[in-house]
Parts: sequence; C-alpha cells; structure tokens
Amino acid sequence: MQVGVGEIFWVPCLQLFHVISQAGYTGFEKVCDIVVGNSLNWPQDWYSRFPILATVNTPILSDPMDQIMWKGNNGENMEYSVKVVWETIRPCAATVNWFSVVWFSNCIPKHAFVLWLLMGEKLKTQDKLRQWELCPGSSLVWNLVTKHMDFSIVCDGWRDFRAILSPFANRNIARIIVVKLLFAASVYSIWQE
Repeated sequence: MQVGVGEIFWVPCLQLFHVISQAGYTGFEKVCDIVVGNSLNWPQDWYSRFPILATVNTPILSDPMDQIMWKGNNGENMEYSVKVVWETIRPCAATVNWFSVVWFSNCIPKHAFVLWLLMGEKLKTQDKLRQWELCPGSSLVWNLVTKHMDFSIVCDGWRDFRAILSPFANRNIARIIVVKLLFAASVYSIWQE
C-alpha cells in the first residue's frame, strides 16, 4: 500500500487473520488505526510470534489518498490490477510459433481450446487425433478441403499442417482465417468422436 505521498508500507506475512481477530482487531482497520505516534501498534506477543513484523517500517501518514500497490518479481512497485498480479504469479514460457494458428479474433473458443491442447501435445485423447495421421481418409479429406479453397497445402498430419501454417498464421487474410477455422473445427470434430 502506498500511503499518502510515497511511503511504501508492506506487511509480507498477512496470514494472520485468525491471530488478528484474537487480538481484538476486526480485519477492517485502516493503517492510521494501527500507527500510533511514530510506531506500529501491534500486540507485543506478535513480535515474538512473527519476527518479520520488527522489520516493517512505520509509514508516514499524510493527506493524499492511499493507493494499493503490487510488488512485482523484480521488486518494482506497481499500481495494483488483476492483470499485474496475473503477470507476476503465472508461469511464463516462451511464445510458441503456432500461437496465431490457435488464437485469433475470429476463433471459436471451444475449437481453439482443443486445438491449443493438441498443438501443445497436452490433449489427453491424443490417440483419437492420430487417426488423422494413420487414416489415409482423414488426410485425403483435409487435402481436398484445402485444394477446394485454392490453398494448396498437402500434409500427412496435424504436425505438418502446424509447420506449414505457422509462418502465415498472423496474417489477417480471409483465406487464412477460413483455413484456421477449418483446421480447428476438424480437430474438434475428430476429438469429439
């Protein structure tokens, strides 16, 4: 929390709710209710139970509005938002080259989700989609669809298609959007069987 004109007040161990209520606090106190003079008004036994409280600096109270801040992984203080928290706590991985094949403004979310699992090879029913690679009929149908669209992609399986389409996937061309929609719908349909 940024108090007033810039004093940062961090209490890193707020796992104290049950202890707070036992000490007579309601949990709705303001910082100014805890600060008395130039010190924090914690119960004395808390300092032995929670030694980190001794390291908390007493905030300087002033008139400007308080702000809720978030301390990022790099130690930088940022204005609190759900996005900032999510970006801090989520596991980060490198962007994959097939991202735009799956996620685009016209995608159908349920198709895109199943396609995302497939592309990341995390689909539990991956064996169903191997039919596409093992069954010549699946490849034949897909090759006919792409040929009919004048999009001459010949591929023997979804991995081939991923490799071929990925470089073009971020282009906002109607034909590519339709191909991506057809690809996602095909994967979704095979997965549903």
